[in-house]
Amino acid sequence: MERFNKTLKKLRFQLNAAIIGRAVISALIVFLLALHVYFIAWLGFGAHNRVMPYVNITLRTGTVLIAFYLLLSANNALLSRLQVARWMDLKIDHEDDLYQNLIELKEQGEDEAILEVLAIQAQKRVQESNYKPPRWFKAAQTFTILFFLAGLGVMWGLTSQNFVLALRQFYSNTPQSIDYKKTIDVSPGSVTIGKGEELVISVLDADPRLTHRLFFRYGTAWRELGMGDNRYRFASLEDDIEYYVANEVAKSDTFRVKCLDEPYVRRWEVRYQYPPHTGLPARTDTLSLGNIEAYRHTVVNLNIHTNIPVKTAQMRFADGKTLDLQGDGNSFSLH
Repeated sequence: MERFNKTLKKLRFQLNAAIIGRAVISALIVFLLALHVYFIAWLGFGAHNRVMPYVNITLRTGTVLIAFYLLLSANNALLSRLQVARWMDLKIDHEDDLYQNLIELKEQGEDEAILEVLAIQAQKRVQESNYKPPRWFKAAQTFTILFFLAGLGVMWGLTSQNFVLALRQFYSNTPQSIDYKKTIDVSPGSVTIGKGEELVISVLDADPRLTHRLFFRYGTAWRELGMGDNRYRFASLEDDIEYYVANEVAKSDTFRVKCLDEPYVRRWEVRYQYPPHTGLPARTDTLSLGNIEAYRHTVVNLNIHTNIPVKTAQMRFADGKTLDLQGDGNSFSLH
């Protein structure tokens, strides 16, 4: 009887472990399938789509309910001692229900003599028979499960970076915060150019996820321009402007572009001091536009006034010689 009870207990544990194991593996497959569905939705809708939290909650709830159903069904399907004895009778059919009868009669308190006879027969049959519990899954089922797991592993491995992000979001149901660049670096900044020159304003190291816009003004009203490829080109700038660049999260400093005219002589003054023998008084000419015509040995003082401040000025002669004019800013002279 002891060997029979030991065999019965071992078989009961193995058969019930198979029932629970199948339920746990099935629940795990349901979870992995739900996770994959979420990953596909994450790729399709995007991490920050407002529908993703609802997809997450739906899949979580469905997974929990299905897992609960599978485990509860497995718990209700656990075999009793009598059911295991029935399985043993059917496993190796001796055209009787020896094991079941022994269990039932013992539970009913049958006469010990009868139980002893049945126990001896059961003990002998257990020694002569091999009761091997079935595998948890059939071969086709095992192949299907392994194929499913391998397929998921390959797909997740090929997109591992995205999958890790989706997995974290599935766990927390909160999308990963986007770390945008908090500053905008602009070229050329504040600059002085000649009137009519080209000006190209560009964003340095621009965040490609953000849309940059150029704001500029001539007077008081700001105007907005799009920046294709994060740059904008003024083909010929005629006036001073102020400008800045902004996107969804940041704004640059405000810069000033000053347009200067090309330097030229706005006013000429040529003062002549003639030699004494000519008897001519000194005079100042402002109408000849710098053309100098005088008697030999005449002292000529040249003064010019430019339209814009310049650092230096030179007089160039036809033979290639030059003379530096004295002065700075808008006024220069040559004595």
